[in-house]
Amino acid sequence: MANTEGSKMWGGRFVGDTDPIMEKFNESITYDQRMWDADIRGSKAYVKALEKAKLVSTEEMEQILQGMDQVWINCAGRAALDFIIDKVR
Repeated sequence: MANTEGSKMWGGRFVGDTDPIMEKFNESITYDQRMWDADIRGSKAYVKALEKAKLVSTEEMEQILQGMDQVWINCAGRAALDFIIDKVR
């Protein structure tokens, strides 16, 4: 029978129990949601260090930084939306 737990985004799509490894992975999502800003800032600092060490080109670094800026905008928008939704409830 399919797993129909509503708290899992994949609930009802698969047959059988969820592998414990996937359960453990899914637990980390709540931390990721709280740490997204620090994670993105760290990634941006890291790519700058990679460019300084000549492991990525300046053009590659700029592309990655632009991509990370877009990720930040998406995460910030989601965080703001979540905040508003929580206030309305």
